[in-house]
Amino acid sequence: MVRHRSLDRLVRGMTALLAVVTVAALSISSQPAEAASGYTDHQGVDACDYPSTTDLNALWNGTPFWDFGYYLGGAEAAAVGCTPWTSSTLTNARTLGWGFTPIWDDLQAPTGCGPIINGKRYDFAARMSINPTTSYNQGVASANSALSAMGGAGFGPDDTVWLDLEGYDRTQQSCINAVNAYVNGWSTTADFDAGVYGSASASGVSDWAHIAHPPFAVWIADRNINLNTVWNDPFVSNSYWVYDQRMHQYRTSQHTVKTSMPHGYDVDCLNTWADQGSNFDDETNEPNESGSLSGDPACDGTTQ
Repeated sequence: MVRHRSLDRLVRGMTALLAVVTVAALSISSQPAEAASGYTDHQGVDACDYPSTTDLNALWNGTPFWDFGYYLGGAEAAAVGCTPWTSSTLTNARTLGWGFTPIWDDLQAPTGCGPIINGKRYDFAARMSINPTTSYNQGVASANSALSAMGGAGFGPDDTVWLDLEGYDRTQQSCINAVNAYVNGWSTTADFDAGVYGSASASGVSDWAHIAHPPFAVWIADRNINLNTVWNDPFVSNSYWVYDQRMHQYRTSQHTVKTSMPHGYDVDCLNTWADQGSNFDDETNEPNESGSLSGDPACDGTTQ
């Protein structure tokens, strides 16, 4: 059963906010400015390319976007060139109003388990072990590394960090077992909300609802389907992750807003608990705490 932490995270969020205010008052922190965690049901973007200040302004001003998914680090992120933001970029973006969904792009499916692309198998640069015991331990190690990076970037203990787990060959049970063990290891680590991003079908998102330690939240990649909502995905039951525990990436490689980022940006719908800039919703007014999808049928703003 996917866990629900409404009261716990509200208390933690208030504690984190008090800690931030105290640190700010003492002027002893050199980390990027931190905002309180909060519930969001807005649209957001994510991108591997490093945005300029002009890009951040262009994507913020006059758009429905409130949250930015950027790459915090990880072995695969380094291999493919997704550069972590500097503290000054984070601070500038947060001052502008952005909230964040930080992405940890680390080990991917094992050797021989990569997706088949144009008739050829593609193996990732950074790969987990095919042995489930080893891949579980690798998931724990990945979570600990992500937790360290989260603290260094100024994020609080109630913020969600998102493991990027790309699609893989799900025709092999050994591959499925290794990946699920890795996610299980990732989700056991305390002191932060463990989210996982993956393709609705090719990453086996629904599998994670049945492992010993399901992720706290999921970021479902399913393009051009059920736009601007986190619900009714054909591969992920609405009965999973119902308490503000979902994101949905429904567009990729967009250039509607002109930026200097060569690969453009992806568009997401958020219904989750996240680090927030000026996008903070009062949890006490949150209709979906009862677990009813009718409470939050779509994200705020015009579908992009």
